[in-house]
Amino acid sequence: AFMVNAIYLSAIFAVVMTAVTVVFCRPILELMRTPDNIIDGAYLYIVIIFAGIPATYLYNLISAIIRSMGDSKTPVVFLVISSVMNIALDLVFIINLHLGVAGASLATVISQAVSGIGCLIYSWKKFEILHPDAEERRWNSSYMKTLCGMGVPMGLQYSITAIGSVILQSAVNTLGSNAVASMTAGSKIGMFFCCPFDAMGSTMATYGGQNVGAKKMDRISKGLKACSMLGIGYAILADYDYDQTVLDAVLYHHEHHDGTGYPHNLVGKQIPLVGRIMHVCDIFGALISNRDYREGFDVETALDIMIDEVKNFDMKVFLAFQRVAFSDGVMETVMEKGNLDELFEEEQE
Repeated sequence: AFMVNAIYLSAIFAVVMTAVTVVFCRPILELMRTPDNIIDGAYLYIVIIFAGIPATYLYNLISAIIRSMGDSKTPVVFLVISSVMNIALDLVFIINLHLGVAGASLATVISQAVSGIGCLIYSWKKFEILHPDAEERRWNSSYMKTLCGMGVPMGLQYSITAIGSVILQSAVNTLGSNAVASMTAGSKIGMFFCCPFDAMGSTMATYGGQNVGAKKMDRISKGLKACSMLGIGYAILADYDYDQTVLDAVLYHHEHHDGTGYPHNLVGKQIPLVGRIMHVCDIFGALISNRDYREGFDVETALDIMIDEVKNFDMKVFLAFQRVAFSDGVMETVMEKGNLDELFEEEQE
């Protein structure tokens, strides 16, 4: 019932936002003091983007529903397909059909619509639980109020950044079209580096919703803490000029030697050596460390588990790790601590 009412709300907001933005598009650009020599092109581009707001709503809503079902990969697959299609259509519309900025915006809207429709078809076929019956299809004002109570604050949170960007753009517009083009190019790079933060926000929204629904409130604080630490870590790495070895260790230590890891499914020596080394150490450390849900394994059991999954490791690195770990009492020191986290804290002190 909540899902159906979320669809109703999204349809209403999409129609209203599309109508308002399309009608007031030109006055908004004029209010932002868009340079005269680019305002016509800017209007043509943005009015098509505004007209495609329903496509954006469709993808964001259905992908969020799919993620709430525990499938976070499929929306990404459709997003990648959409991105590739967007690039291809850009080339066709701009180079072959000579549609200019209109071609670029049409390519974006069409690609978003395809990804949204793809997610819709996939979710309908994959998750039978999402097929509403007659009772669930009824309009429910109470559900609408609850959804708005959760969604509006999140929307306002995102709008704060957007409003700031509009104010900044208005100031840059007074400097002429060259300054506008320069800022646009720079902002694209900035948006790329901000993607992890947006992803973390979406992740926590889904994670929080799942755990509230499951009445596992204690997990929310743990997830928030973990996500905050990831955000802080990424901010530090993104802000400083770290050695490439450090960056490779952070990025690639979840890659499996057989290509089944992440984030890039690299195989064998495609994975930087430091990533292969850190992967072995990370798995071993996780196995022998105490967790909230289990006690740490003893060394022999941990190694047996790793041997069973040896296809995930570079064999030379794995054997070298065993030789180093069991030399000069290293493993005895680790196991006396009972938890690697305690050992690291002591070393830092």
